[in-house]
Amino acid sequence: MYLSKKDIPSFPKQVTLQSNFIRDKSFDEMYPINETGNYILSLVDGSKTIGEIIKITKKKYKITEELAHHDCATLFEKLNQEFLLNIKRKGVSDRIAAFWFYLKTFQFRQMFEFFQLNKRFDNTYLKKNILVTFLYLLIITPYFNAGLLLMVFLFLFLSNPVTMWEPFLLGGSFVLSIAIHEFSHVLGLYGLGEMEKIGFIGKRNLNMGIFRKRVEPKKDILVSLMGPVIPSFIGYALFELSTNGLIQTMGIFWMFNLFTLFSTDGKNIRDNIKKIMRGAILNEKK
Repeated sequence: MYLSKKDIPSFPKQVTLQSNFIRDKSFDEMYPINETGNYILSLVDGSKTIGEIIKITKKKYKITEELAHHDCATLFEKLNQEFLLNIKRKGVSDRIAAFWFYLKTFQFRQMFEFFQLNKRFDNTYLKKNILVTFLYLLIITPYFNAGLLLMVFLFLFLSNPVTMWEPFLLGGSFVLSIAIHEFSHVLGLYGLGEMEKIGFIGKRNLNMGIFRKRVEPKKDILVSLMGPVIPSFIGYALFELSTNGLIQTMGIFWMFNLFTLFSTDGKNIRDNIKKIMRGAILNEKK
């Protein structure tokens, strides 16, 4: 992850700093932190830049700026990866210079990490009203996936530059399928009476999703399956029932949701199957 000194760190709404730990109220979890980390994070107020926090830390502990920079950047990066800290990117010129340096020195790993940044949105209404959750997802999904939407649009437009509305429609339809994917997980929790397990909406690179507490393994398998299955079923219906090439292409895009069975949703399902099998083995031994 690349952090500029001009970037501004801030805590998500449901994350608070207390004397010896960070509290995530969405999951009711505590994360212990040492005295130095607590002091650095006490400077995070949503307005100070990373550079300003580094200077204050340097003065407080009478250390070199390089060491203060390392300590602050390491802490902020770790917390951002755990969705406990948001980072507002401000140093555009710094990023362009750093990206050019990585490019001309063939540091491709650093180029990939250059774009890594997590973003967390807390909304307490998500776990209270399923209609509000659906509308919120419809609004925030295009915002979170603006980069993905642009990539799909450019790819389709360059493939067929004659018509502009078709790639825009297909790209928008694909992003809508992502919103339906996430809402299907919520629908599963709602049907099981587990809406309170919803935590927050998070964005990692080009992916977004609802982060939630785990429910019991059998229920969790059902919730994980609903995400990819429902939009893929809609996509299959669009493909089979329509003779219009554009709508059939939309259907194929919606069926792409099945690929999450090989990544995040699939991992959840496999982990829960292992839990069920371990439980069955332990019961047999008894």
